[in-house]
Amino acid sequence: MKIQDAPTPHLMRLCQDDNELASLPLLGLTTLEQAYEAFPAMPRRNVRRLWAGRERLVQRWDRMQGVVADGSGAGGRHG
Repeated sequence: MKIQDAPTPHLMRLCQDDNELASLPLLGLTTLEQAYEAFPAMPRRNVRRLWAGRERLVQRWDRMQGVVADGSGAGGRHG
């Protein structure tokens, strides 16, 4: 499953900080430039902070999906 298709409550539980939580609306975007365009009134440093939260969330999602997809639990405590 793509992160964009995941239920919002599930994604909210994955978030580890406020920047990740605030980045949920950015999940449909693919570039930082698109994020700047989506939030033109927000200072760029704040958009970059949200984008960094989005990147962490996407990486965590991808790692979780990899473990679920191959079923091996590779990289886990018992893997």
